[in-house]
Amino acid sequence: MKPELITFAGSVDGIHTAIQAGATHIILDDPAISCRSYQDPDLRRLDTLDQLLHATKQYPGCQFSVNCDKLFHTHEFALLDQVIGRILDSPVRWMRVQDIGAMAYIAEHAPAIRIILNTEMGNANAQSMAAFAQTAHRQVLGNELPVSAIKTIQKSVDTQYELMVHGPILLQYSYRRYLGSLMETERVIQGSIDDTDYPGRHFPVLDNPHGHFMFFYMDRCLLGYSSVVLGLNLSGWIVDGRGQSDTYLTTALSAYRHCLDSYSTGDIAPVQAVSPRPLKPMFFLVNNTEQDREPARDGTVLGTVIDVIKGDCIHVSLCEPFRGFQDPPRLGLPQHDRYQHYASIPPVHTLTGEPCTTAEPGDIIQLPWIKGASPKAVLVV
Repeated sequence: MKPELITFAGSVDGIHTAIQAGATHIILDDPAISCRSYQDPDLRRLDTLDQLLHATKQYPGCQFSVNCDKLFHTHEFALLDQVIGRILDSPVRWMRVQDIGAMAYIAEHAPAIRIILNTEMGNANAQSMAAFAQTAHRQVLGNELPVSAIKTIQKSVDTQYELMVHGPILLQYSYRRYLGSLMETERVIQGSIDDTDYPGRHFPVLDNPHGHFMFFYMDRCLLGYSSVVLGLNLSGWIVDGRGQSDTYLTTALSAYRHCLDSYSTGDIAPVQAVSPRPLKPMFFLVNNTEQDREPARDGTVLGTVIDVIKGDCIHVSLCEPFRGFQDPPRLGLPQHDRYQHYASIPPVHTLTGEPCTTAEPGDIIQLPWIKGASPKAVLVV
C-alpha cells in the first residue's frame, strides 16, 4: 500500500492548501495542545481544534489525526479529557502523543481512539518500540535512525511506522521559556542563534508557552533518497513545514507527491530554492552515499564524517566493519588533500553514548573532535 503523505495544518485554509498540494493525511495542530506550534495559543480554550475538526467533514477521502504532543502535568489531564471528548464527537479517530502517561490514559479511557506515538527522541530501539506497540497503533521513527537500523527494527517489531522525511531537526528542548521570560511576554517568539565559528550557520529558535526549542541549522530532506524510503514500506511520510511559508510547504509536498506517484527519486533543487536553510539527509544514510568521498591514497577507509560538533565530537557513517583500532586512525581531508592524525587511539561511542567496540557498515559511530575535521572527510586506518 502506498504510504500516506502527512503534514500539519493549523487552520482551515491550511487543510485545503495541504490537500491541494498532495497531502493525504493532515495533522490537526491546535497551539493549545501542540508542543511545537508557531501560533499563539489560548491555553484555556480549544477553539482552533473545534474549527479544524468541523472542517474535516469537507474532505471524506482524507485521513486526519489530532496532534496532542504537549507534555501533560498531573493538573492538566482535565484538558486531555476535553480533547478526547471533542475527538469522540467527530469523525476523526487518530491522535498523536509523545507523553507516555497520556498514551496510557487515552488507551484506558477512550479505546476507540487510535494512538500514534511520536516521542521525538528516546525511541530508538526494537525493545522500546515493542513495548509501546502494545498500546500505540503507530509509531514515528526517530530522526537519528539510519536506514540500516530502521530495517532491523522493522524485522523485530511488526507495527505501523511513520518517518519524518522532511523538516527541522530538534537539538534542544526545555520546559522553561528562556526568551519569553527575558522579554516578559506570553506570545510565541521566533529567532535564531548564529554560530560565530562558522558564519552562515543559523540555528532556529522557537519559544512558546510549551517551552524553548532549538533546531539544527540544516533541515532534513530525503528527496534524494526517496527510492530507498519507498523500499521501507512505511505507513506514512511526514513533511513538517510548520513555521515556513505556504510556498515552501506546497513545493515540498508536491515534490514528495511526485516521488510517491512515480516511485522515483525526487528533485531537491526546487525545494532548496524556496528553503531558508540547507537541506540534507542528516542521519538517514545508506552505503551507496559513500561514492562521492575522496579516496585515501593508502590504508583502509572505514567511513565518512557526516557531522562535526566543534570541540566535542564527530559522527562517522561506516562503509566497512569496525572492530576497534590497533593504531591511532586519521582523517583524510579532501578539501586540503591531506591527513589529520589522532595522537592516540581515541574512544569510540554509539550515538547514544555507549562505548563501541564493534559496528557494521551503515552504522554511525562517534569519535572525539580533532582540528580540521569536516563533513565528507574520511576515517582511515
